[in-house]
Amino acid sequence: MKIDVASQLTYLTENFDVLQRECKPLWHPLGFSSCLILNNVGKLNLRIHYWPESERRTKNPDWPIHTHTYHLSSLVLEGTIRDIQYTTTAGEDYSVYSVSYNDENSEIAKTDRKVSILHTNDISRSKSETYTVERGVFHQSQVDFGKSAITLVALSDFAKDAPLVLGKDMPEERFPYDRAPFDSETFWRAVHAGLSRHLSGAS
Repeated sequence: MKIDVASQLTYLTENFDVLQRECKPLWHPLGFSSCLILNNVGKLNLRIHYWPESERRTKNPDWPIHTHTYHLSSLVLEGTIRDIQYTTTAGEDYSVYSVSYNDENSEIAKTDRKVSILHTNDISRSKSETYTVERGVFHQSQVDFGKSAITLVALSDFAKDAPLVLGKDMPEERFPYDRAPFDSETFWRAVHAGLSRHLSGAS
């Protein structure tokens, strides 16, 4: 079942004090910090994503176009997110890499597939807007480096296949990423401020 993130905002507001004590943010391979706040296995996963102003920690190599193995519903609490989605076509512009996980860390491994892509969606989403990314759709999310943004993300309708990443055809077959901690105090202070502005309707 697909779950709309807007229905989950009360979970964040009603449990904020407990969440900021117990939930620890980590750097994500796509350059932002991510914090798991609810994990109802196989049904619903809630996360907060935070792009700090003028700071990113992307994986190396930095290949941002990827799929998810779930339905993603995102609410922008602060800032602006550029949501870019693609469809694949026959071609050899990109090699397809498969993602695997080991606890909090991840690794991408090259497959024998190659594809090209076409833009299907390129929309900037501002504060209080929601958007979705369907399972299996290639996409990327961009935030200007000099700006910050915060989203509440609901993941649902899970599948068991591996997520995919599009990258260059490199000699190396595998690329690991260790998810380092992000400063918890900085994270939750920013989330508190962004959430407060969202709820009050302030700019």
